[in-house]
Amino acid sequence: MDKYAVTMDGNVPEPAEIARLLGEADFGPMPRAADRDAWAAIAARPWVSERMPRLLEHARRAAQSDPLPVKATDYLSFFRTGLRDAHNASAGRRSAMLSVLTVAECLEHEGRFLDALLDVSWAIAEETSWIMPPHLMSEGGRQLPDVADPRIDLRVATLGKLLGQMVYLLGPEMDAISPMWRRRINFEVRRQVIDPYLNGTFWWMTTTSNWNAVCTDGVVAAALLADFDAQTRVRVLHKAFQSVHHFLSGFTPDGGCTEGPGYWSYGVSNYCSLAYWVHCATGGKIDLLADPLVPRVLGYPTGIVLSGSKVAAFADCPLEVRFRSGAVAWAAEQARVPEMTALASGGRTSRAAFTAALDVCLLPEPRDFAPPEDRFLPDLMLLVARGGGAEGGQLVLAVKGGHNNEHHNHNDVGAFIVHWQGESLICDLGAGNYTRQLFGPERYELLSTRSCGHNVPLVNGIEQATGRDFRAADFKLDERPGAIGVSMELAGAYPAGAGLRSLGRCVTLNRAGDESVELVDHVVFAGDARRYELPLYTEGTFEAVGEGLVQARANDAAIGLEFDPEVVEAEIEMVAHGDARFARHFGDELPRCTLRLRGSPQQATVRLRFVPVR
Repeated sequence: MDKYAVTMDGNVPEPAEIARLLGEADFGPMPRAADRDAWAAIAARPWVSERMPRLLEHARRAAQSDPLPVKATDYLSFFRTGLRDAHNASAGRRSAMLSVLTVAECLEHEGRFLDALLDVSWAIAEETSWIMPPHLMSEGGRQLPDVADPRIDLRVATLGKLLGQMVYLLGPEMDAISPMWRRRINFEVRRQVIDPYLNGTFWWMTTTSNWNAVCTDGVVAAALLADFDAQTRVRVLHKAFQSVHHFLSGFTPDGGCTEGPGYWSYGVSNYCSLAYWVHCATGGKIDLLADPLVPRVLGYPTGIVLSGSKVAAFADCPLEVRFRSGAVAWAAEQARVPEMTALASGGRTSRAAFTAALDVCLLPEPRDFAPPEDRFLPDLMLLVARGGGAEGGQLVLAVKGGHNNEHHNHNDVGAFIVHWQGESLICDLGAGNYTRQLFGPERYELLSTRSCGHNVPLVNGIEQATGRDFRAADFKLDERPGAIGVSMELAGAYPAGAGLRSLGRCVTLNRAGDESVELVDHVVFAGDARRYELPLYTEGTFEAVGEGLVQARANDAAIGLEFDPEVVEAEIEMVAHGDARFARHFGDELPRCTLRLRGSPQQATVRLRFVPVR
């Protein structure tokens, strides 16, 4: 065969064919540091030259920072306190140091970062294991890593890639200091990454979440970039190709990502770099972007941007995500998804420095990006719709259905966001702090994941339940002249004890005349208990400004929340949350406006209208 398409059918090329293609290709995914003409051309590109002073300053500071020791008690601290802070303070910053120092030395090539690279890579090599403490929880309850039984997690794979990249780019420069440097790094990459991968089976090899792409990419990059023989590379690639269809099957048929845009950025950017390494190693003869689903997956983020870097932050997702990625830009170009090429080029955002070598080599010059007017994903059950005007000044509605066993699940069936003038005035709180509790049996005791931390109803004091069976039904697009929205039935997201016969929700963006968002909940109770409460959260503040009118305000943006005071009453309060991540964005307390049904009717219609204050 001239070309092999690795797709969701699960068929992969045989080892002999992989060996033949590797032998025929001239593997050159990036210019080596000694190729000064190539790196001079990279440095002369406008977006790189603009950021080089900041990148070199970042590297200078990294070079002056001693790699802190990774202590055994840093691991134990997670199991004692539930927090990652101790391990993050030592081990967590080493990958960033390694990355920026490697890129800086390639760009400058004066040798001033080599000693610092030696120290940080040697310190990494000295770690008993590169695994992160939370991931020992799935390894039989270990609290310290077992040196005789190395396991691969996200950090292990990422460090394998970064160390392999250093060897590939700067091998002769490393040898000039001491050949033992490169030998030690190759030894540790083999011990902690390559041998465990080839000799073991890990759960993430067949998972449909970001772990699959991140770990597979790291292992493949380590095998191709570091100093390994052809047979090892063939074995790694053949095994890696058998993970691809599992990862791709985790997306809905419309390309949607239940993990949310933050984990899309993490997982898919690694999948795209995996595809790039394989493309370069086989002369383009093995194609990991060939499945018809890939263009839809690559197009997903373009529709869920609210404005700037703010996104529809459903599931474990930060409120802001930046999609700048050289590998994604390359893959989007290959798959003919020009809007994602533009978004990945980063023209809409400026960060202090870009310190990944593949980004520096692959990113195109920034291109203009404008999100589409509407994005409806029926399989994911998601709508993002926009009003008139330019991005940043638009009224934007985002609403989801789904089920309560999604990747990085929150119990949030029916959640919605109202975004106006760059602010999510009715918001999803996004991801909370990552603690031991978040990934254990107590996950849904946290406000960040339980349904009372989202703008979905509590019925008779009962929240939505966890599990795939608890889901939205009849999720339908309602599009008519001057308006677009969705309707769904939410009763199935609640346990039987909630006493619900029906809970229909319709959320609509009205574009005609004065734009607004309208929410209509029609609730039918099954018994004598008849309480309905709807909590709403905002990035700003709530204030009662009149009968049947609450205003949400953040910076210079405001919307009015109109409701019938004979049907519901509003309570505004500040809620303590105890979440370190929320505290950084919202402060120590969250503003919440709860609407409560008056009386105890057997059925009721709650109608809310969100009107921009212009």
